[in-house]
Amino acid sequence: MKTPLLEMKNLQKRYPVYGPLGKLFPPRTYMRAVSNMCLALYEGETYGLVGESGCGKSTTGRSILGLVKPDSGEILYKGQDLTRLSDSEFRPLRRDLQMVFQDTLSSLNPRSRVGALLEEPLIVQGMKDGEERRQKVMEILGMVGLSDDYYFRYPHELSGGQVQRVAFGSTFIMEPGILVLDECTTQLDPLGSEEIFDIVKELNKNGVTVIMVDHDMERVARCADRILVLDSGEQVALDTPQNIFGNPDIMAHHIGAPDYVAITRELKERGLYDGPVKVIEEDTIELVREVLAG
Repeated sequence: MKTPLLEMKNLQKRYPVYGPLGKLFPPRTYMRAVSNMCLALYEGETYGLVGESGCGKSTTGRSILGLVKPDSGEILYKGQDLTRLSDSEFRPLRRDLQMVFQDTLSSLNPRSRVGALLEEPLIVQGMKDGEERRQKVMEILGMVGLSDDYYFRYPHELSGGQVQRVAFGSTFIMEPGILVLDECTTQLDPLGSEEIFDIVKELNKNGVTVIMVDHDMERVARCADRILVLDSGEQVALDTPQNIFGNPDIMAHHIGAPDYVAITRELKERGLYDGPVKVIEEDTIELVREVLAG
């Protein structure tokens, strides 16, 4: 039996809600972000976290990285409870646990050139040879679709999509074990998003575990091995894309579905198909061809 790379056990997190005078007075109430979260993540798999805004997706992802301190519960990474670690004890694990944020520009130092931003984690890791660092950065720039001259540019000279590519590069260069992607392709055009997720798939093949927080159900269906559905901080379901999008009870939680699911359902209603739901484009096209060929 496979051993989980990371395991959440009974994770709980609430946020205080204050009145008009803020923290001068005790909270009026508390908003539940995550409730009794139990989740096992395995090496080299991709997980999609889906649900309506405010359902606890980002809180779950940030808890793994120690950016949000849960009220109770455990987060076990390679058997070590991350919730009990001090900042100094957590620091050596930062390389293994990485995240690409939605607002990537704010995470880049505006006074540093792109090359220096990408070299910084290598310096922290102890890579002292400047030429070796430069070559590694050039390799990463090429990986995320940026030419060598971006090494000398500042963040304010980049478009939103280029900033996101740099943010991906700063994460990829760390060679993490777990990568959390929090709505991280909002500034990229469809082709750019596909290029980035092609890289993510390659990282998967090399053993990197990926957690996608995303509203694009077609991308989640294409990339995720399993999907975790959240509603008001509670875990609704954890299953394969086919089983999630093919279950009307789960779909009632307003997570949306790839357009291709509707095609499958239409064929089922007409008695032309009686198999599992198709959730990606290529499979749906093949199914339609088979039906038309009759």
